[in-house]
Amino acid sequence: MFWAFMYWYFFGGGAGAIDASANAGPTIPKKRIGGKMDYNYTELAKKVRELKDDNEDESQVNIGAERNIDYETIVKVMDTTREDDKGELFPNVVLLGGVM
Repeated sequence: MFWAFMYWYFFGGGAGAIDASANAGPTIPKKRIGGKMDYNYTELAKKVRELKDDNEDESQVNIGAERNIDYETIVKVMDTTREDDKGELFPNVVLLGGVM
């Protein structure tokens, strides 16, 4: 099982987040879109591709989010982790319940 714990890459920790110290990996800052701050799905896609290239045989990704993350954002993250323009990434998406 592959643990690309998308919370740390994309949602970037935050108040009440798990302390994963050196294993947390990089975070992806939000970007301004139409005068509003939003998640940077383009950068997320790049990072997920790097993870896939380093873990070619893996097909599962586990995604966890805090309660304040809306459904639309979770679906976009799921879609981003499944495939990109180069092909399949992690088609088996697991939503982690009760982690945050």
